[in-house]
Amino acid sequence: MKVLVIPEDFSQDQHILKPLIAAMLKAVGRPHATIRIHNPKRGGIGEALKTANITEILHDYKGMVDLFLLCVDRDAEEHRRQQLDNVEAHAQTLLTASHSSVA
Repeated sequence: MKVLVIPEDFSQDQHILKPLIAAMLKAVGRPHATIRIHNPKRGGIGEALKTANITEILHDYKGMVDLFLLCVDRDAEEHRRQQLDNVEAHAQTLLTASHSSVA
């Protein structure tokens, strides 16, 4: 299994995310998963949630990654859950369209 982790802030989060995700995958029976932490050009929550950035990442890595994980802080932001749901719906649409055009 190949996993691409998309952190909110690569410079701050990369060192904790890789061992954390590795432990989670090991716990669910995927101890040999390949984990890559994506290093975006810009960081921060605004960049992490931009649909253009998500679209670019999905386009660049489609077919090479089995699991995309977007990791952001909630920061006690009241509407963060809705923002994440919107990003997930957008990604699902892209991945489904990409998959059906291959078939």
